[in-house]
Amino acid sequence: MLAGLLLLVACRDSKPLPPGNWLGRCAANGVPDKAVEFGPPPTRFVRDPAQIFQTNYVTSLDSALNAFQLETCHQITVISVESLEGSTLAEYSLQYANRIGLGYRRLNNGLLLVLAPTTRQARIQIGCGLEDVISDAQANEILQRDLLPALREGYAQEGVLATTSALMKLARKKTIAEEFRPEGCRTKTGGK
Repeated sequence: MLAGLLLLVACRDSKPLPPGNWLGRCAANGVPDKAVEFGPPPTRFVRDPAQIFQTNYVTSLDSALNAFQLETCHQITVISVESLEGSTLAEYSLQYANRIGLGYRRLNNGLLLVLAPTTRQARIQIGCGLEDVISDAQANEILQRDLLPALREGYAQEGVLATTSALMKLARKKTIAEEFRPEGCRTKTGGK
């Protein structure tokens, strides 16, 4: 179904982003813009409108991504889409991430894996708060190594699991001090 998938990896957008954009609020050195407040976390981390995953897989992956968010404060969302709604995959990914508020705004630490089976495309969108631990080259390598071969063989679930596992491993390299963690992912009670 997803054979011949076209790979698009772009983590940075050359166009300036509007204020409040989760991907566009880091200073040149990657430090969060202190003026932006935290946004609430998504309630689900896996969405499958294209229906390429089994229901129990969606539930299991969603639980794993939620646990990862609680552990690290980093958010990874996976979505399969039926239509790009007239946009390119890059435009759709960025608009979708902004619409759902992926990543804590002040931390800019969201990752989005988009699968578009009808156009045979996949993309990893990386918030600027994680670009220092996940580069464009690393994202491309993960897609080439983990996702695309699995999709060509008809194993979308296995490919997505390997891809999200590789992204988690890299994202764990960036720790967020307790005093900078939003309420939803604090490890200690009674903190700031």
